[in-house]
Amino acid sequence: MSQAAPANETRKLSLVWSLVGSWLVGLMEALSALRAAAAMSLVTILALWLPPQIGELYRVLMQKGSGTDLPALQYQWVAAVLALVLLSFVLWRIARELAHVASSQPDLHRTPAVEFFLDWSPRIFAAAPFIGAILGLWKSLPPQRIIKLPDEVSAELQGILDRLDKIEGDTIIAMALAVVLAVLVLLAITLFERRVVHAGAGRESTDTRRLFFVDFWFLFAIAGAALIAAFIWLPTRLTHYFGAIPIFALWVVISTVLLAAGTRLHDLHRLPVVTIAVIAVVVFEIFGLSDNHQFRRGEDKVLPRPDVGNAFVEWLAARADAKAYRDKGKDYPVYLVAAEGGGMYAAYHTAKVLSRMQDLCERFAPHVCAVSSVPGGSLGAA
Repeated sequence: MSQAAPANETRKLSLVWSLVGSWLVGLMEALSALRAAAAMSLVTILALWLPPQIGELYRVLMQKGSGTDLPALQYQWVAAVLALVLLSFVLWRIARELAHVASSQPDLHRTPAVEFFLDWSPRIFAAAPFIGAILGLWKSLPPQRIIKLPDEVSAELQGILDRLDKIEGDTIIAMALAVVLAVLVLLAITLFERRVVHAGAGRESTDTRRLFFVDFWFLFAIAGAALIAAFIWLPTRLTHYFGAIPIFALWVVISTVLLAAGTRLHDLHRLPVVTIAVIAVVVFEIFGLSDNHQFRRGEDKVLPRPDVGNAFVEWLAARADAKAYRDKGKDYPVYLVAAEGGGMYAAYHTAKVLSRMQDLCERFAPHVCAVSSVPGGSLGAA
């Protein structure tokens, strides 16, 4: 009796580990089959959530939605919403197609967890764009005021505070709209699959698959190439009308289709297309084969650099209003501007901040002693 009990416990433990192992293996197989859609869904969430630029973009969309001097730009938020909806559709269809292929594999470890994953993951991936938008809008909310303002403030400052309050309210409304759209997308896809096409655990009828053109992958390539050509032909006009989010959604769609096709080629023929593409990118970057940032060089001239201390003394001596401060026994205000790089975003942000400061105080510019900046910030400061 005493020897049989440990033996039974050992067999039970071995059975449990066997079930757990089969469960994990099945989930990894299913996740591997859907890795293209899963990776791009994660990239979509992170890109719409974490970059500082995306927070500024959401704030700009909030202001454009409430009115602007350029009426054509008022509806960029509509284009952004439509782009996220179309992106959700593409992520769902590609993930559902990959799930269908995975479910037809005879060697797939079919556990309830695997069936559940293949059934629900395409729907979750479809909600990824709105999940990213919700997190990004939450992150872009104006910071809480930590300084207590006096009861009476200037009209200029009050206008800024009122504008911040409106942006905060519009952002909260946009967050609520994104939550509603995420839930609607999830429910609509679930009801469509359950009631119309009777899809489940990756299985779907051939007629339904053809209905969505998943057997004609070249259509995605043709549409993507046409849109890329359009943006190359009219780069400024189209980007001004559509905004950044539709362009990002277009990139995600093209990347997801190509990545899904690459993973399928690897699974079917063991061709490491994605790995080769990554290696090519690294090689091109190391050897500078993709560098298109050439600039013209003139004759090299050696320019003498003044001493910082002497330059500051000369600058201060040239200030026309310095004597007025000395007569009143006040220190002369001196401003040093530091501007980060980051392309057009940094240029616009720097120029906007400095010009706004000048609008609020017309004596601001003469008090700027020096500007330390790098590419984008240099352009904006200039």
